[in-house]
Amino acid sequence: MHIDPSFADFVRYVEPFAEVIVVSDGLDMPARHALRDLEVPIFANRLRCRDNGLELSFPYANAACEVGSGVCKCEVARTTNAGRGLATVLIGDGRSDFCLARSVDFVFAKGTLRRYCEAESIIHSPFETFAEVLTTVRGWALREREGFPREDACPMVPG
Repeated sequence: MHIDPSFADFVRYVEPFAEVIVVSDGLDMPARHALRDLEVPIFANRLRCRDNGLELSFPYANAACEVGSGVCKCEVARTTNAGRGLATVLIGDGRSDFCLARSVDFVFAKGTLRRYCEAESIIHSPFETFAEVLTTVRGWALREREGFPREDACPMVPG
């Protein structure tokens, strides 16, 4: 599993003011190994070693999931933000992000998700690396410190 080299810098920068969670339709074991140096919650399909082989389970599945993923990202977003009223930012790249892209406050998209957002006219910010996402978030933080309202700090989000 490849992790963007600038992901750790992104996490360290946003930790003081944002909750970062990793929600993947992949497997938890490789994700936990790849992110072992970061303390971020991971929601993914479970892979366990058993005496007689491997066991795969889907603890975040939802039969009503619109994209049919093993991890229903919409449900994870609802339960992790339940009653807290926090803004939700999606940073994604694939089909399992399609449904969630319609309901979050802001989308950073690449790959298949970017093409989907373009086709569906979902407002998003294209990116290739977390360094680009970090630059944008730093710009938002700078504008907020300078007294700009949130809508001005994030002009692509409809007010």
